[in-house]
Amino acid sequence: MKLRNKTLTFLTGLSLLSNIALGSVTPLKDINYNFDKTKVDASTDTFHFLRSFVDYFYDLMAQNPNSLHIIKKAGTIGGWCVGDAHAENFGILLEENAQAVFTMNDMDDSGPCPVAYDLFRLLVSSRLYMPNINTQKIINSYLDGLNGKSASFPDSIKSMTKDAQNSGFEIVAKDLQGRAFKRKNSMSEVDSIVKAQISTLLESQYKNENLKVLDIVSKLKVGGGSGGLQRYEVLITNTKNQLIHLELKELVNPSIAAVATSAIPDQASRMKRSLLIDQGSGFSHYYNVFSIQGKTMLLRPKFAGNIGVDLGSMGEKGNKEIINFEAYILGRIHANTINVSNYNNALNDMSADKWEEDIQAMTDVFNKRFSDLKQGN
Repeated sequence: MKLRNKTLTFLTGLSLLSNIALGSVTPLKDINYNFDKTKVDASTDTFHFLRSFVDYFYDLMAQNPNSLHIIKKAGTIGGWCVGDAHAENFGILLEENAQAVFTMNDMDDSGPCPVAYDLFRLLVSSRLYMPNINTQKIINSYLDGLNGKSASFPDSIKSMTKDAQNSGFEIVAKDLQGRAFKRKNSMSEVDSIVKAQISTLLESQYKNENLKVLDIVSKLKVGGGSGGLQRYEVLITNTKNQLIHLELKELVNPSIAAVATSAIPDQASRMKRSLLIDQGSGFSHYYNVFSIQGKTMLLRPKFAGNIGVDLGSMGEKGNKEIINFEAYILGRIHANTINVSNYNNALNDMSADKWEEDIQAMTDVFNKRFSDLKQGN
């Protein structure tokens, strides 16, 4: 597995505790927001509710600059944010040379913003999923990554890596019916005009490998931050006679827009930069950006060996190890986009009780909103 090798000075003297007896936490000012009922209904708990409304999280931050310590301490230190750094948005990705890399696996909301907000989102999502999780360990893991320290891979990620490399590039056999997708309830057929446009674009772009489109379906995803956006699932064969699953996924303005520190690049430039930062130069050549029926869409591979984190299958001990390692990887990603020394100074000024106050304030808003919406209020 690949990790970026970068020697940086390790920040010392920052002791962070997760379970602090807090005084009064300043409530955040809530905002007017139109919650999609379908996505609310699909959210089984507050963790999944947070996942589904990424822009709501950043809109809250933008509207509460004087209530959150992280904004006052590190809100001016902009870099490149992954955007939706929740605890299930990491995983194993196979690169062009079949090497497996554990990294952020969803670039939809990436862009220029204060990188500390990524860490804050990971902390909030982790607290919602595991109320007793140790904040200190997550932040210390993040600092280790930020400052180039080595880290051991958890057994669960070693196992995921082995599974990914064994599965390889081709589509999972159970998803096939002959040389077409096995139809599922979430799929619908694509009309001939759309099918022709997608086929022409892909076969022209990848003509050097004799790419042929075998099947295309439209897919509806209800939950998550990209719920409700257009997706097309594409089955191709290439010169190696591999059956490969590609996906076209609609791109919209990233959720970090409310806190962006500079102009957001065009979609193709934004995706290219995120790929280089998250995966390095070895990312698959099947990543691309196209315009389909007036929508800008990300083409990405859905290799059988691309395996995302599923906290529901890991157990409590495994989940804690994975989240800590995700924080480490997030720190490694951020180290490539900022002045680490200045950022270390800002984080060093963020005491343990301030972290806990911020996390509590944000989780309070999400818990209340989710409860109210589920009760029809």
